[in-house]
Amino acid sequence: MIILRWNKIAEPEAGLHLVRVTWGRNILPQMHGHDFPEIFWVDEGCCVHKVNGTEQLLKRGDLVFIRPDDAHQILAGQTGGFTFTNLAFPMETLRSLRERFPEEIQKVFPASSRPFTVSLGLLYGRVASEVQELSESPHTRLFAERFILNLLALLDTHRSGESFGDAPDWLLAACLQLRQPEVFSMGVAGLVRAAGRSAEHVSRSLRLHLGKTPGQLVTAARMEYAGKELRLTSKSVLEIALDCGYAKPSRFFAVFRQHYGTTPHRYRRQQKQVV
Repeated sequence: MIILRWNKIAEPEAGLHLVRVTWGRNILPQMHGHDFPEIFWVDEGCCVHKVNGTEQLLKRGDLVFIRPDDAHQILAGQTGGFTFTNLAFPMETLRSLRERFPEEIQKVFPASSRPFTVSLGLLYGRVASEVQELSESPHTRLFAERFILNLLALLDTHRSGESFGDAPDWLLAACLQLRQPEVFSMGVAGLVRAAGRSAEHVSRSLRLHLGKTPGQLVTAARMEYAGKELRLTSKSVLEIALDCGYAKPSRFFAVFRQHYGTTPHRYRRQQKQVV
């Protein structure tokens, strides 16, 4: 097995190495390891990811965090070509991030046999925009860390204090997508569609791994969005209610009061008071 080394792919002072690879146009390495970490995600098509003796079928939007001791190879799937973007960075950067943000880094670079893999779903556009900005920035450690930390913030499925334990990747990805208005405005149906599983399977999995029903999760996502919009925008309460997927304002008012203990109008006045 070959080992890819940082000093062979980047200048010694470089803080990152960013490249987009297309199957059939670029040469892909055989099974290999590294002396540096990397993150890659599929932009088009699908591929087979062989890693540590297992195989993963990756499709557009799937993102993988590769640790230095992972042995892996990327191959074309049965449907043909694919394109992926790869971000590599020095081991020193990972050590520094792990010292400052141990819990966050442990989530995406875990001590397990398989690397952390997640579907970006509706967040793909956000990540693509960040990558475009990164490509136009100096390839220094500062910009590498900014991109990585922004990515971790987007992927933080624990920001509400929830623990998913050993939940499957598809459930984590669905809960991540539930933060988007395009998903939670559709209610439970939006969550089920994001999960790509039957409603019954989604419900059982949520109860098992989170102890909540799909309806409770959707309501929490809607109320988080409503609170943010009331604090940070001048949208009317009716507009926010419709954005959340409530056709009847009275229902929005009732759910909001139950969640926040006050009315939307009073909540906005309290939050906008100058201290």
